Amino acid sequence: MPTTLWDTTGSDVVKALLAERRAAGALASGLALTLVAVVDEKRVQEAEQAATIAAAAHPCRLIMVVRHSITADNRLDAEVQIGGRLGSTEAVVMRMYGRLGLHAESVVLPLLAPDAPVVTWWHGVPPAEIATDALGVLANRRVTDSAQSPEPAAALTQRANDFVIGDTDLTWTRCTPWRS
Repeated sequence: MPTTLWDTTGSDVVKALLAERRAAGALASGLALTLVAVVDEKRVQEAEQAATIAAAAHPCRLIMVVRHSITADNRLDAEVQIGGRLGSTEAVVMRMYGRLGLHAESVVLPLLAPDAPVVTWWHGVPPAEIATDALGVLANRRVTDSAQSPEPAAALTQRANDFVIGDTDLTWTRCTPWRS
């Protein structure tokens, strides 16, 4: 059963994650990576399903960042869960309201799994330059999908123009011939 924290702080989220890890025991060991998913509220369930499928092969800590209106009052709501409906993941779903959403990295950083690579995945429209975005800087690998953009061709061109080692666009993978 998940722990839900309303109008909370990053420190309280870290404490809740540690408490859930202690309660879960062996399930919470052997993480392959930390997956930071940046997603719109309407696509949270879709992103959770994709992360659950990926976690079946690669147990991970999922940190989902859901940004809400920048004009709202600053607030952080979070759900922390080990295992359960999301499979073999340690999951933290954070809904950030107000200007807090502009500084998501300050809340995400203390939640990264130690000694595990970090993958930032924008499940939707990514920032213009993913390698210099604050959540992109935290990552060893940055994943986008230009097909999700309102203008896919322009988005793919943008990805090509600002490409840095560690960037992956799922549209590129669909365009690349498979060799066995």
